[in-house]
Amino acid sequence: MIDNLPLTSGVAESSRGAFSLFPDSDTQRLLPSKLFDDVASTLLAALEACPNHGEGHALLGVTRLLEASQPDLPSDTRHNRLQEAARHFMNAVQADAAMPEAYLGAGVVAEAQGAMDESFDFYASAAEVSVQAPLIPWQYFDYLYQ
Repeated sequence: MIDNLPLTSGVAESSRGAFSLFPDSDTQRLLPSKLFDDVASTLLAALEACPNHGEGHALLGVTRLLEASQPDLPSDTRHNRLQEAARHFMNAVQADAAMPEAYLGAGVVAEAQGAMDESFDFYASAAEVSVQAPLIPWQYFDYLYQ
């Protein structure tokens, strides 16, 4: 599970104009706004080299989700960042269907966009994938077959 990624995003506050994915003010400014672009460009370069890397897409989705949570972001930019986050979380699901972080991130994005039924489906998928995951990932034993 990704630290600080909430299971609920406080969407009710967004209807009153105080949009915040993270209710406490300490997490509002995790990165200065310029660093979001630097982190995103680094992750995009990595994904260009390996486009089917699920973790890369999940990290870029989290970056865009964190950027969308900034309180001073214009609403059209926030909407675009949430769309980008959703796209990258779905790419992560396609690349690795056993990654609960991708489903969890997609659920947070869907909830932030007001799609509660869809967000619950993503959360349920994250829980199901987490339960089915092995205690030790198969990649640790990959060297045996090379």
